[in-house]
Amino acid sequence: STISANTVDNNNNKKNNENEKKIKVMADFVKDVTLPDRTYYPTDTVLTKTWKMKNNGEHEWGNKVELVFFKGNESLTLEKRYPVINAKPGQEVEVSAVIKTPNKP
Repeated sequence: STISANTVDNNNNKKNNENEKKIKVMADFVKDVTLPDRTYYPTDTVLTKTWKMKNNGEHEWGNKVELVFFKGNESLTLEKRYPVINAKPGQEVEVSAVIKTPNKP
C-alpha cells in the first residue's frame, strides 16, 4: 500500500506565506513490526502497534509528519495523532501508535 499526504515546507520559518510550498510526502507499508493483524490479544490491554514504513517519495518527510487516526474503531486508539520521525527518500522507519483492546470480547 502507498500512502501520500501534503505537508508545508516552510523554508527558514519565514513569516511570508509566499515562501511556503506544499510538498507531497509518500510512504509504502513495509511490514507489521509488532502485533500482527488478526491476532488475539486479551481484553482491556494497552499495546503498542508498530509498522515499518518506507519513504518512497522524492522529498524527505520533515518533522511535521504525523500518524493520524482517520478510519476504523476509534475507541481502540488512545491518541488521534502520533509523531513520525523524518525519513529521507528510500529510508525505512518505524511508526507506532498506542492502542487499547476493547473491554469486552
